[in-house]
Amino acid sequence: MAVPATTGKLCTTIEEMKIGDYVAVSNDSTHGHRLGTNGLSEIPVTGNSDGMGFYYFVKVDKGLLVSDRVTRHSISWDTLNSDRSIEGAVTIYGTTQGLRRSLTGGVAYADEFGNMSLSDRGYGAWPLNNEWDNYIVNFPSKKIQSGKSLDDIFHIRRSSASPYTWCQETPVNGLTSNLGAGTANNTYRIMRGLIDTHSETATVSFSPSSINDSIRGFRPVFEYKEV
Repeated sequence: MAVPATTGKLCTTIEEMKIGDYVAVSNDSTHGHRLGTNGLSEIPVTGNSDGMGFYYFVKVDKGLLVSDRVTRHSISWDTLNSDRSIEGAVTIYGTTQGLRRSLTGGVAYADEFGNMSLSDRGYGAWPLNNEWDNYIVNFPSKKIQSGKSLDDIFHIRRSSASPYTWCQETPVNGLTSNLGAGTANNTYRIMRGLIDTHSETATVSFSPSSINDSIRGFRPVFEYKEV
């Protein structure tokens, strides 16, 4: 079982969670989204084609949980957008209501001064406050188990066949790819993920929003009002 390698604990309710804690969540065609494993099979860390099974949400900030894996691959950004998985649909886990949506990932590259760049400088994405860089790349190192890495929590490396994560944004026109995808226009959408030849903060990429294959998919986020 691929339990997130954080120093936090497994919780049974969202209300008890602190940053670094995690909770099992499940999805099936009969009952929809629920807390707990509910007798379902674990979704592989490489995702599956229907998003059915259980995985874990990791608490990364007040009122924000991020899935420890891409739960569903072989689905296009356009399809996710049509079923409200990009900007969010109201969902209830246990007694907590919020938006189940996709991460933000930036619209361009950042340079060493935090400004926008059309080519990769190895400093992550711009704007700098995108959720991928804020909450995955900059997940607190003190909350990662000794001897483990970000990939043992969020399963983000392409070398281990983890799919890229579809993000909300459309890249700026003229953005160039370091992964051979050419030059972006308004039919493309941002993806994030890590490959071995890039630093932890690089790997901003993009693909046509209509592409449907096993190397990119949906990573759920749950945003809720924490009292």
